[in-house]
Amino acid sequence: MNIHVDINPPRVDYQQLRALLGLSGWGSEDSYPDAVLEKMIKGCSYFVVAHETNNLLGYARAFTDDIMVTWIAEILVHPERRRQGIGTHIMKELLRITGHTAIYAEALVGTEGFLESFGITKRTTLVACACKPFTT
Repeated sequence: MNIHVDINPPRVDYQQLRALLGLSGWGSEDSYPDAVLEKMIKGCSYFVVAHETNNLLGYARAFTDDIMVTWIAEILVHPERRRQGIGTHIMKELLRITGHTAIYAEALVGTEGFLESFGITKRTTLVACACKPFTT
């Protein structure tokens, strides 16, 4: 396995990103035209990508002020490549560049252990709140 991790890469294969989002249950591939993907990537502070040869394996998006806080928006790894250390590679690189801040992230039930393995632990005083996007 020859995995490379890049921070804010200059080019991302949108077709592979669409496929990863679709395979991960984040909607259909046609939900993500190029303009949406570009805004999604450019709108975050850090877009950390794991790839092997020219194949996208996974990514993370994070928002930070680079002083006090970082919020990890999502971490996705291709379903066929999960539990192979790819998410760990991504997280290590993300924490290398943001570890001087407090880190916040939400986890789906049953996946908390992944974040906890990096010292990002549950806080009983925090509650995740969410809503669907507002439409006009």
